[in-house]
Amino acid sequence: MKNISTFFTRQLFGHKSSTRRIIFFPGKLIVVSTIILLQCFTNLQAQVTAIYSDYNGYWTSSLSSISTTLPDNSHNMLAFTWNGTTFSTGVNDAILTAHSITFTPLNFRAFPINSVPNTSGGSYFVMLGQNYDGVNNGVLNNGVTPFPANPTGAQLASFLTDGKKGLDLGTGLANIPAGSTLKFNLSSNGISASAINDGKPDIFVTQMATPSSSNLDILKFVDASGNTVGNQITIDQTSLSPIGNWTADFYDFSTATQTNSSFINSSRPMRFFAADLSSFGITASNYANAVALVYQPNGTSDPAFIAFNEPAISVATQLTLTSQPTTYKTAVTMTTSAVIQVRDGLGQVINQSGIPVTASVATGAAVTAGTVTVNTDANGVATFSNLQIVGAGTVTLLFTSASLNQVVSANITNITTLPVSWISFTANQQNENIVLNWSTSNELNSGDFIIQHSDDGTSWTDIGTVAAAGNSSSTQQYNFVHTSPDKGDNYYRIEEKDLDGNVVYSDITHVLFSGENSIKVYPNPVISGSFTIQLPQAATVSLYNISGAEVLRKKLQAGNRQIDVSALSKGAYLLKMDKQSMTLIIP
Repeated sequence: MKNISTFFTRQLFGHKSSTRRIIFFPGKLIVVSTIILLQCFTNLQAQVTAIYSDYNGYWTSSLSSISTTLPDNSHNMLAFTWNGTTFSTGVNDAILTAHSITFTPLNFRAFPINSVPNTSGGSYFVMLGQNYDGVNNGVLNNGVTPFPANPTGAQLASFLTDGKKGLDLGTGLANIPAGSTLKFNLSSNGISASAINDGKPDIFVTQMATPSSSNLDILKFVDASGNTVGNQITIDQTSLSPIGNWTADFYDFSTATQTNSSFINSSRPMRFFAADLSSFGITASNYANAVALVYQPNGTSDPAFIAFNEPAISVATQLTLTSQPTTYKTAVTMTTSAVIQVRDGLGQVINQSGIPVTASVATGAAVTAGTVTVNTDANGVATFSNLQIVGAGTVTLLFTSASLNQVVSANITNITTLPVSWISFTANQQNENIVLNWSTSNELNSGDFIIQHSDDGTSWTDIGTVAAAGNSSSTQQYNFVHTSPDKGDNYYRIEEKDLDGNVVYSDITHVLFSGENSIKVYPNPVISGSFTIQLPQAATVSLYNISGAEVLRKKLQAGNRQIDVSALSKGAYLLKMDKQSMTLIIP
């Protein structure tokens, strides 16, 4: 450890030419600033001086008494001492009480990091307690476990969010390369004003190997325009003394192997620091401007996790279930989608895209199939529209994501015999109407067919009813005429409820309705990277991606106009033209 080194450097809010440095000497903390602000002295942060975990039931180490026991597997942080006070994380306060630890209860959680760079950046390693892989004083070197070779960014990020509330001290990443900015949106609750400079830590940063004073990671709050609110913190732990040690294997991230003996069963120091919101220059006058926290790895940090105090910072904390299927037929895509909303700890919506949510069977003799992992959209919603349950009997589904609180569905009942066996379902435009035709091959206690319409394929409205045959083993033909379709997209499905209350749905069919003065688009889905718009008059055409960002805008004259979209990514887009809109698919 250097005699003099920088803990963090920050630009004083409102003084672009003034820089404050907090410098540690052995046993002293000296503040050097080009502008002396006595009222800011209360914001200075000391290092974490003790750590408590559930390793082998209970483990602790401190600056004054470094433990001779070196953790060598997963263990969760229970508490830490900062500025002379011990704060619990809420993982298991009962263990602390059982060991007569006096503490102030808090509620910490790892930031839900969903992806990190997965390209080489120097000595980029996955850090694992040396017994994590089940091999004492060795490594597996099979390129498959404990993680696959060439892992995805999400697979790597899982080592920063595993354990209870994501606070596992026995796994992490070393030297995360620069190249990505991780943004954590806040809910409408934003930052808690009462948490500013309240003597309680709000951010906790781990350092599990040898720190560096160069290429430092950055943490900062930003406003809606991306501007820094207050000041950024540059994380430099070279000035902090280790308060414990652990024994780790350092797997090469790309090959999932390690042959260098210096990186196997290797003892490494553990350093930690915590900071109040005031250290970010967050004040009563600017806290309401913050809409997100940004973490920028820059190549030299070695975190097990980066955590936050839940009541103080309202980032994503939990998953909630807003809609779910009630019945399923084995190995058949469920017609009712499970819909998951990401929220903060107080239940407010987190509008953040790209958070992966995974569905699995919580209870019951079954497994999930189809699309089992779905990323949230810009509203923080994950919609499982292609989910199957393969099994029998009643099941419940479990939905999980990174360090977020999971959610379990209500019972979903297996339907062994469907009330209706569908043969076909079509919809076609005829003059100013759309005619629906469907047929069934078998009906058992079937009730009415309810025709449902949607302009977006998500929200449905009942538009008519046709009586079902009741019981039939022969082919039955049905039809319905929709006399007032929307211009543009029209989606249809048939809901059938049998006399026992079971509900089944037909497939969804789509018609792009073209009235006399409507705009025509073809082909849709797009073929060979372009499509044609037939305009009865001049119009402005805009194309929006799934996140709501405009990716194309053109002013077109009347007639047939071809638009090149070969540079756009595959997926669904919203095409808007004057008062009309429709979904455009780029396969």
